[in-house]
Amino acid sequence: MYGRNKHQSAQGKMKAQRQEEQQSDHPGTTKRRRKIQGSRKKGYPAQIIMKEVLRFPQFQLNKEEASSPYARGVKSREVREAIRSSTQLVTEHRIYISVPKDEDHKNKHPIGMLTRFLNPLNKDLITKVQELVGHGVTNVKEMKRHLKVFVDTILFPNPKSRSTSNDMAYYPSDLCVRNHIYAARMKLSMKADILKDRLEESEMLMKEMSLSWEEKLVNTERIHKERQAALEQMGISVQTSGIKVERNKCFLVNLNADPSLNELLVYYLKDHNVAGRADEETQTDIQLNGLGIMPRHCTIDVHVENDIDVYISPCENAKVYVNGSAVTSKTSLRHGDRILLGNYHFFRINCPKSSWSWIKWNNNP
Repeated sequence: MYGRNKHQSAQGKMKAQRQEEQQSDHPGTTKRRRKIQGSRKKGYPAQIIMKEVLRFPQFQLNKEEASSPYARGVKSREVREAIRSSTQLVTEHRIYISVPKDEDHKNKHPIGMLTRFLNPLNKDLITKVQELVGHGVTNVKEMKRHLKVFVDTILFPNPKSRSTSNDMAYYPSDLCVRNHIYAARMKLSMKADILKDRLEESEMLMKEMSLSWEEKLVNTERIHKERQAALEQMGISVQTSGIKVERNKCFLVNLNADPSLNELLVYYLKDHNVAGRADEETQTDIQLNGLGIMPRHCTIDVHVENDIDVYISPCENAKVYVNGSAVTSKTSLRHGDRILLGNYHFFRINCPKSSWSWIKWNNNP
């Protein structure tokens, strides 16, 4: 240093401030700069050598000419004359890289994972970061101070057993700490959402428990009506669900050789009904699956004037049988007719208000 030091006063204040920090309850790091390895490279055996070579295949030398200095000089003059005369030459660019061996690094400085600069953050420190974030610590500098105190007092109380300051597993960088703080905040937010959902469920349960018997009865009846209205468009269990079949509507009921499966499904009929396979492209009122069922299998129309008239119209290439006879066109249905859709879907139609139903009920009381 030449001349007077103009920064002597500022350096003295900074030194006094560092000494005061070291004497406090939570001293900071003594080293302000992490030094991984020495910066002097002069005479160092481990070197990366890169060489760029420009080749001229037109002036290539054979083995005999390559060993002769005179022949090499002649070729060199020919190349320079061709370049001066602006002759179009074919060139090749090659780059040769020489990488040092591991032996060149020995007894010099550690390499790879030995530098401890690539170690992941310790699991105990990750848990500590999550705990501190839960307590509201989100500043990187403050987090690093807490982690250093945790490492020096809890993990390694003996100074001789502590790792070096360049070990990223126990002394992480600002970027590493920032990333773990962000991950901990995301994890806590997810837990908060789960706890919020559980709290809402508990509040709903307490609200239901506080209802009176009359309010619970009203809610039960409302749910029962909504369920019955929703099941009018799909098959419902007549015997097991406890829902009574309405006698003023036409409906299909399933038939099965097994008594435990017979007459368990009911499909109420609207003015226009489409039966077929459950598919996103085609919207069907009576959804069936299995062999022989087309995406749009047949339509069942109900006409209500003086009497109830029901007609079934099979679609193209659809298997529809009424009382054992194949149906290929629009056909009238009567109360009690047996219908086969596809290969094994059997139904019986019930038309309570039709004249045919009264005739059959009178003949077979």
